[in-house]
Amino acid sequence: MDHQRDAELANGALTILSDAWSFVTGGLPSATLSDAIQKYGRNQAKVAAEELLRELSKGEVSECYIVDRDESLAVIVRYMAAARDGAARRNLRLLSQSIAGLASRHILSPDRFGKYADILTRLTRDQTFVAGRYLALLKRVADNEYKIEDSLDSAYLLMRMDPYPTLKKELVPSQFGTAHELDAVLLQLGGLGLIASGVVEADMLYKPTFSLLELSKLVDFESASDADG
Repeated sequence: MDHQRDAELANGALTILSDAWSFVTGGLPSATLSDAIQKYGRNQAKVAAEELLRELSKGEVSECYIVDRDESLAVIVRYMAAARDGAARRNLRLLSQSIAGLASRHILSPDRFGKYADILTRLTRDQTFVAGRYLALLKRVADNEYKIEDSLDSAYLLMRMDPYPTLKKELVPSQFGTAHELDAVLLQLGGLGLIASGVVEADMLYKPTFSLLELSKLVDFESASDADG
């Protein structure tokens, strides 16, 4: 029975994704496109479908919730538009995770999805990787030093913490040649509203924003940073 339900979900979702792709690409006749562009477009559509179906298969999301609601369909169209516009697999994975997470809570809507969709679409591989490691270390600090239960739900306390010293030891020079390179990525995350930075006695501070903590409940930055191979 579960296999039949999974098959029905996959078929229904694939149809919607295919239709959404045709919608956002405007149904351009193949004669107007080079072979390379056609191949790229087909691959983007395939990757987008793979990532979304992968995430939907993990949760308890009714096919009807995705297929039969105008608000959900509007989200799918925006998701496929991101694929059309060249979003990398890692970005499509993040977007898919946010769709699945919101759908599993029965709060999927264009407004909810759009709140962070632009940020998730723009994240580079370095930004995605650093955000993932930053959150992992933040949780470790909260669990080990402050004994905060369900630490990522304790937003007020977490927003006062700064795992940067540990992050720097872990990533410099193994992932980034210098602390300045790591700082540059953290400042970029700050520009996206995910990290709050400051200086205290000549030392940089990088603290999580509520937006980062909220996103951490929907997406897995570390798994997404590995998505591009």
